[in-house]
Amino acid sequence: MSAANKERRLGYVVSFRRNGHPVRGSLLRFHEHNGTRRDTWTPAFNSMSLFDIGHVQSVSYLTPFAPEPRLSLTGDPFEGAVQA
Repeated sequence: MSAANKERRLGYVVSFRRNGHPVRGSLLRFHEHNGTRRDTWTPAFNSMSLFDIGHVQSVSYLTPFAPEPRLSLTGDPFEGAVQA
């Protein structure tokens, strides 16, 4: 973790995709530090997911046959915005 990110604790994803389905991709995945997958979250329409940015995370590939694109806002709070 870089020095600039030491104060940050949470990441977020706000999903705006109506027809999300696990087989279509765009899944938020969490991994152990060795790469083993630990948990997977499926996006839900008009939802906000909060997570600890200390965990390794990735987003799976959105398949070409998905009926609509991945629409989301992602980020983490500014330094000092979250108190431990």
